[in-house]
Amino acid sequence: MRVLLVLLITVLATVAFAGRSRSSAAAQDAATLAKIKSLVHNLSRSEKIEVIVSLFNGAISEPMTTLPPASNKDTNADVDQKLRDAYHLFLIKYKKRYPEGEDMEARFALFVNTCREVDQHNKGVLEGKHTSIQEVNKFADMTPAEKRSMSASSIDDEPSSSESKQKPWNNHANATSLDWSLLGAVNPGLNQNPCGSCWTFASTSAVEGCLAISKQGLVQLSQQQLQDCYFKKNCKPGGGSVSKAMRIIQEQGVTTNQVYPYIHNTGKCRNNVKSVVKVGQILRANNEDELLNLVKRGPVAIALASRDLHKYKKGVITNTSFAKRPIDHAVLLVGFANNCDNTGRDCWIVRNSWGERWGEKGYFRVERGKNIFGISKGLVAVDCKRV
Repeated sequence: MRVLLVLLITVLATVAFAGRSRSSAAAQDAATLAKIKSLVHNLSRSEKIEVIVSLFNGAISEPMTTLPPASNKDTNADVDQKLRDAYHLFLIKYKKRYPEGEDMEARFALFVNTCREVDQHNKGVLEGKHTSIQEVNKFADMTPAEKRSMSASSIDDEPSSSESKQKPWNNHANATSLDWSLLGAVNPGLNQNPCGSCWTFASTSAVEGCLAISKQGLVQLSQQQLQDCYFKKNCKPGGGSVSKAMRIIQEQGVTTNQVYPYIHNTGKCRNNVKSVVKVGQILRANNEDELLNLVKRGPVAIALASRDLHKYKKGVITNTSFAKRPIDHAVLLVGFANNCDNTGRDCWIVRNSWGERWGEKGYFRVERGKNIFGISKGLVAVDCKRV
């Protein structure tokens, strides 16, 4: 009886804490939106014209050539209308539709603020401050809560696998650069939208790489099966553990995407499907040196902080302040290179799950050895078999 009482108290405390956390996050989001709306409202006429010019000439997005160019002869009303015209074109381009009653002023403010931030960043590239270029993309008018709903993933803390210090496969042991996506071990950029299922894409892709490298063909495994049957997570807000997903694939197996396709939504578990893979071993890394060793064996499922990643277009990300964000997103480490883009910086090559219209056709590069985005932990599958 006492044990049951303690268990009940623990559950109630957990629920109460989760409720407070959600309430706190909602309050923080509301404050952030209010701040952004105020900032946009108080932008000077010249600042607004700079944004319009950058949208028109393609400095921060694909050129909005149908947008009337802004000039110093425009009145404040003219400038405001051109910004709203730009947002309308953005909504059409990304096929965005919002329900009646949506706070479109907040959406508009988020869009304009993103344009302003991207414009400032890209001007910094010309000044030599950055080596990555940003753009205005589908995330430009999303709220902080919506961005979080596509992430909320982690890799559990566990000791490094002793096997992770073994030598990599001989043909890549001394490689100074490696990209598994060019060697037929990685499927093209996939799109989890709008679900928070990044952890399913990262974990299945690591196993797919293992199969391909062991010459058993490149298949696409079912992310939907993991989401529906084992974690029973709603599509949104999502969230899941890459570590647990990998262990489930190891212990229970998983079928193919062809048999159990991804539906971009929550589905009902189909537990009568047959597994097509058996994983013998999973190796772990807990720092970047170990990650370098692991990725020489195959694509690695990793977790990172995604907050500053949404606006990325191309180039090598080098901002070390990004390491201070909380870990919330799972992706696939596919390789590494030295002196990336002749910047003198070594980098990681990473595949995201935000579609091929994001980043470098679904990929991004980030400086290696600086723990940027908190990149340090990873899991790789070895000894895989088709069954």
